[in-house]
Amino acid sequence: MQIQRNKYLQAFTFIELCVILAVMSIMIVIVLPTLALDQSGSSNVVCLRRMSQLANAMTMYASDFQDYLPPNPDDGNTTPGYNWCPGQAGRGGAQEFNSDILKDNKRALLANYLGEDISVYRCALDLRTGIYQGTNLAMKGMKVSSARTVSLNGAVGTNPHKKGKTAVDGPWLDGIHTHTVNKTWCCFGKMSDFIRPGPDKTFTFMEEDNYSLNDGHFSCMGPNSQNSYKMIDWPSTLHAMSGPLAFADGHAEMHQWVDSRTKVYKLNVSISLQTGNRDLDWLAQHASALIKP
Repeated sequence: MQIQRNKYLQAFTFIELCVILAVMSIMIVIVLPTLALDQSGSSNVVCLRRMSQLANAMTMYASDFQDYLPPNPDDGNTTPGYNWCPGQAGRGGAQEFNSDILKDNKRALLANYLGEDISVYRCALDLRTGIYQGTNLAMKGMKVSSARTVSLNGAVGTNPHKKGKTAVDGPWLDGIHTHTVNKTWCCFGKMSDFIRPGPDKTFTFMEEDNYSLNDGHFSCMGPNSQNSYKMIDWPSTLHAMSGPLAFADGHAEMHQWVDSRTKVYKLNVSISLQTGNRDLDWLAQHASALIKP
């Protein structure tokens, strides 16, 4: 028996299809930025929390070591007892995909204060992946995430290469790697050294751009009246042209970078003079202070 087709079960007309597609396009335009904002906001919260964890870990370290801060050399060494965070974790570095070293409390001197949470060392938006570089045979050949994105202010920490306990030299504060401890700018070897510009105004940890990243030492120039600065190490701009930083008083904040020259375009990570870059001036003002104002 032939069944008569229901006259109401008809296909959409061409005009109706065009209207539906137009509405869907409008909805996509509206929804996608919102989703991107949610993702960005979520990563901001995650990375700020990680900055706070690192700041708290350093405070606990100092309380166990007569107020002294962990060593912060600018050589990426992996010698036991010589580094807050060992290894070269930038692109092509020997520890770029080796997070095992961050769990080694003899080489990563904040490890005891972070437990097993090595995620604090990397940005949630760092999408680098590569072949595992550690010594765990069970992981040989596996693809893993990058180990680290975070660095420590080059004017902060102790110098493991000098006898006794002394602050780092902050060698790049002069822009030519010849500065020595407290020669022209303040260097901070103890928690009690954060007098100028003050613990709430001196950054400690920050996310570094992974094209600039190498050791765990973030280098920038000290404040000067000429506002004539070189970009030495480059801050991360992954958070919509912003980056999270921790400060010596323990708080963390997201800082918005405002100069287009601050953003890395893969091949522009060499040391470069950037006169008038307000981001470099901000970094300088929050990295150290002149011994004689």
